[in-house]
Order: sequence, then C-alpha cells, then structure tokens
Amino acid sequence: MLFDLVASRDHAFWMKDVPIALDMIFISQDHLVVGILVNVQPFDMTLRSVGAASRYVLEVPGGWAARHGVLNGAVISEVL
Repeated sequence: MLFDLVASRDHAFWMKDVPIALDMIFISQDHLVVGILVNVQPFDMTLRSVGAASRYVLEVPGGWAARHGVLNGAVISEVL
C-alpha cells in the first residue's frame, strides 16, 4: 500500500490491526528512500519513524525490501 501523506515531515506509523509483518519504505518528496523499517511486527502499537522527512510511505510484505535490494538513498521512479 502506498500512502501519499502530502506534507513532508518525520511521519510515524504503527501496526494496530495489521496481521502480517511489513517493511515500511519512507520516501521523500524528491522520490528518494530516506529510511526503511524492516519486518515490523504485527499488531504492535509502538509508533515508529525513521527520523527523516518523508512524503510517501510504501508498505510491503516483511523482507521484501531486502529481497529487492532497496536501500536508503535509492531513487524511486516506477512506484510513484
């Protein structure tokens, strides 16, 4: 799922009511990966952020980012 959060800031997410582990890829206004939360545990209500401004957050199945070589600083072009 891709979230367009409109404003660029240090966004925080939780996993309330999410039954599977997810990777959360935080993407800047300029379409650069600014942080990745890996295998965030299901149903956890802890707020998590990456400490960097982002406009978009892409949620994918846990482990997906590593399997596809997504790293901080990567340019995102096909998703957006």
